[in-house]
Parts: sequence; structure tokens; C-alpha cells
Amino acid sequence: MKHHNLHWKLLSLLLAGFSWLLVINIQNPVVTEDIKNLKIAIKGLNQLEGKGHVIKDEHKLNNLTVDIQIKGQRLDIENFLLEDLDAVVAYIDLAPYVPELIDNAGITERLVKVELDNIPDEIVVEEQEPSDVYITFESEKSETFDIIYNINGKEDSQYMTLDPIIKTREVEIVGPESVIDIIKNVIVDININDFAQDLIVMDLPIFIYDKDGKEVTGVEKSINYVEVILPIGKKKIVPLEADFNGALPTGYTHTNTIITPKEITIVGKEEIIDNISSIKLNSIFLSNIIENTTKQVDFILPKGVECIDKIDQKAVVTIEVQKTNMYDFPIKLKDLDLEILGATDKITYEILDSDFVLKLSGTAEALLEFEVSDLSAKLDLSNLSAGKHSVPLELPELEELEVISPIRLDVIINEVVPDKFYVDPAYIDPVHIDKKTVGIETNDYN
Repeated sequence: MKHHNLHWKLLSLLLAGFSWLLVINIQNPVVTEDIKNLKIAIKGLNQLEGKGHVIKDEHKLNNLTVDIQIKGQRLDIENFLLEDLDAVVAYIDLAPYVPELIDNAGITERLVKVELDNIPDEIVVEEQEPSDVYITFESEKSETFDIIYNINGKEDSQYMTLDPIIKTREVEIVGPESVIDIIKNVIVDININDFAQDLIVMDLPIFIYDKDGKEVTGVEKSINYVEVILPIGKKKIVPLEADFNGALPTGYTHTNTIITPKEITIVGKEEIIDNISSIKLNSIFLSNIIENTTKQVDFILPKGVECIDKIDQKAVVTIEVQKTNMYDFPIKLKDLDLEILGATDKITYEILDSDFVLKLSGTAEALLEFEVSDLSAKLDLSNLSAGKHSVPLELPELEELEVISPIRLDVIINEVVPDKFYVDPAYIDPVHIDKKTVGIETNDYN
């Protein structure tokens, strides 16, 4: 009886195990799932570049992806795809290869494994494509190339005969040595149909070509775009003009201004260009300058005008300053080249001052060079009535010197009174005497 029960117990256990297997395979079977286009990251680039190497066709590797097939229980797969897929990382690690490249030059090829991180233990990667990637390590090279232009557009375009201006004429290109060595031309393509009368400046991309005219990729450029000006209308060379705001602190003199460049070439519509005689710089404040000072100052271009010189839109302005001195120059009036204005025959004048003191401020050099004998002046008596007046002495502008206080001279003005003619009522003009009236006989010669 006991033996009979043991058989039933074993049978029940087998049936339970079979049922469990049946449920697992029906309700949560083992399944596979394809995952495509996992982006492959590249690790170790900084270490590689620090040793003077790069990888050839890096731009292609940056777009490389991997496809995988995973296997696991259906519920585990579903849970992974729903919650953990974004955490999966595919990558290649270049750092282990850096030490062997330190002393190497030229090209070295290695087969690098594509690694996968963050795959749960209960999930197995059945297939992976690619599982490895061929990497070409190469010495890095840098070279500077001239930028040339290629003009495209309609043959009858009004711009075909004009030479474009490329503001930046060189570009530095860095990349694998074998790629740098095949570069023939660095070109900016100019489609003149894109330029309009009111748009003469564009930022255009730079392209790199080999000797066969094929575009070269996989390198880095110091600039990707260059400013191109298509000269439209009239060109003109005009000076740059400094603009000053305020005055130097007391005791200092502005002796000279040097602008570099002195002049620039502008282009624009003829009616605009003809009215431009100079280009002003942004204002320079003088109030805190007490020594020679150099500043970079932007210049202001009118609307519709472009500078076609290959320079930044800035000028270097040097403001030369010297500490001032003062000196009193005694001057005798008789030694002065004095011009009297407004003196007519209706007045007489008398200058009461015989001398005066001229107080000048300036640099020591300018004061030493000043000659009183070279000084001229004007005294304007126009519209002055009779009497005593204090008249300002008009002095010419003195180079590098400043008159500290104005000079006034005392002048007496007198009106000239014309002499009155007295007529004697008893006086008879003999020319008008009638001879017959006075009884004078005349001989008749007839």
C-alpha cells in the first residue's frame, strides 16, 4: 500500500514539473529580438591626439552604428526594451593602443573590438554586426593653405568682370598626414547670381579638393566660412578720421594722433560714395588719458558701404600726450605785426597800451620754438563809437600752443569832424561878374 502511494507521488511530481515547463514556454518563452543602429562612441581620442596621432576617416567612424540580436525570456526582453535600452552603450576604446603609437610614425592599422555595456545578465547577445572595426592610426599634420575662389553664374551677369574680395585669405587644416598631403586647392565657390545690388557681402563655406578635383573630407579647418565681398559700384580711397570726446586733464597737451591704417578702400553705390570724404572712428574719451595711449577703435561705415581691404573693421589709434608748461612772453606793440581792421577816414584811434604779456601753455619743445617776431595779430575797430574801448587782440591759432588768457588793448576812438566852409555875403566871385553890369567897356574886334 505504501509502495503504491510512492508511485502516485512520483507521477504527481513529474506532472507538476511538466506543467511548470509548459506554462513557462507558453506564457514566458525564450525569444530573440533585433536591435539596429546603436551608435558607436569613440573613447580615447584625447589621449591619441595628445601623442600627435589621429584616426583616418574619423568622420565616418562618428557615423558608425552596430546591429545586435539579443536572446532571453520574453518578459525580460520586453522589460529591457521598455526600460533599459537607452542605457546600452556601444563603443570602441582607443586608449590601450596609445602607448604603442608613441614612437610610431606613418600609418598603423589595428582591429578594435566593439564593446557593449549595460546589457542585463539575463539577456544574451547572440549576434553582433560589426563585432570589430579596422582603425587606421596616423601621424597628425597641420598645414596652412591659401584660399582661392571659383566664380559661377550667368555669363551676362553684371558681376562677371568684378574681382571678389576674400577678407580671410588663409586657412589652417589639421588631419591625418596622408590626407593633408593630397590637398591641392582650398576653394570658396562664389555664385554671382546670389548677390544683389543691395547685398554685396556673404559668408560662404570653404571646400577642400585633391588634384583630381575630388572633395577631401576627414580634416579640421580653422575656419569653415569666409566673408566674401563682391565690389559693386564705385571704389574710393578715403582717410580714417579720429573723433575725440572731452578734453585731457588739466596740465596735459594732446600733441599728435597716429591712425593705422591711415586710409581704407570703400565700395558702394556711386551716389553714396561721392558724398564720403572720410570715415570716422568711434569716439575716444580723453578725460582719463595722461600718457601716450594706444587703442583699437572700430570705424563706422555708412549703410550700403563696405570696406574691401583685407583687414578687420578696426583701426589702431595712438594718442600722444605730453605734460604742459606755461611761460609768459612780454611783447612790445611796436614789434608786433599788427593789422588794424575797420579804420576809416571818419575816425582816428590811439592805442594806449605799448606792450602786453602773452601767457602760453604747451610742451617744453613748443614753447622753446615759439618766436615772438613771427607773431601776427589783428585789432578790429569796426562799429566802435567815439570813446575809450577795451578791444580783444585777435591772435592766430598757434600750433601745439594754447593762449591761457585773452589779450585786450585799450583804444581811444575819436570821430573826425569835417571843416565847415565860411561864405562872406559881401564876396562876389569875379568869374560870375557881368561886365556890362559893372560898366566895363569891351573892344569890338569885329
